[in-house]
Amino acid sequence: MRSLLSVLTLSLAAAGFANSALAADPLTGRPLKEDSLYQHRSVFFVNFGVQNGGDELIALFDVDSGEQVDNSRAGGYTRLTLGGEIAIGDTPFSVQIGAGLLRDGLTSNVNSSKSVFKRKVLELIPFWNFDRHRLGVGAAAHLEPTFYFNPDGPGSISEEFDDAVGAVLQYDIRYDQNLSVGARYTYINYEIETPVALEKNEYSGRSIGLHVTYAF
Repeated sequence: MRSLLSVLTLSLAAAGFANSALAADPLTGRPLKEDSLYQHRSVFFVNFGVQNGGDELIALFDVDSGEQVDNSRAGGYTRLTLGGEIAIGDTPFSVQIGAGLLRDGLTSNVNSSKSVFKRKVLELIPFWNFDRHRLGVGAAAHLEPTFYFNPDGPGSISEEFDDAVGAVLQYDIRYDQNLSVGARYTYINYEIETPVALEKNEYSGRSIGLHVTYAF
């Protein structure tokens, strides 16, 4: 499932970049001018992305070879965000406010053990819009970060981290006035006072990812 989501998001992003020059006015069918894609309008949006990075939380090993086959990292993995983008008058600037869920899940096909790392996300990102591009630097708050091991079975363990605040750098390119694809870098660290199953008190959640955004 993780590989499938990565391939899907990469494919959508590549298609958006490859076909960005083909964006057309939905009424006339004529190509839109470069400066007409940003309409200085406030919109709602839904954003889906995949990302990875940060420190390793848990790893899966092949029982025969002993080799590591997969791992769960503090910067992963799937992110779903809903929110709004507010245009600032007739300037090229806007502010995006979003809320969502960031989740990384890993299931062993050897002994059915399962791990989940999830956190609620709040974001505030000012953007500079130019032509069909936009670039933003803002802040992200990750609330109630919790790591679960075997949450539905015996020996269940949960580790609750402190709420964390970090920085986000995001770049997007518009395919048309509604659809865009982009990449982002997140800098954030998670801290826990008394870990039970984990090895450290602080984990880096720094990550790089790709995403698709639909505005309406």
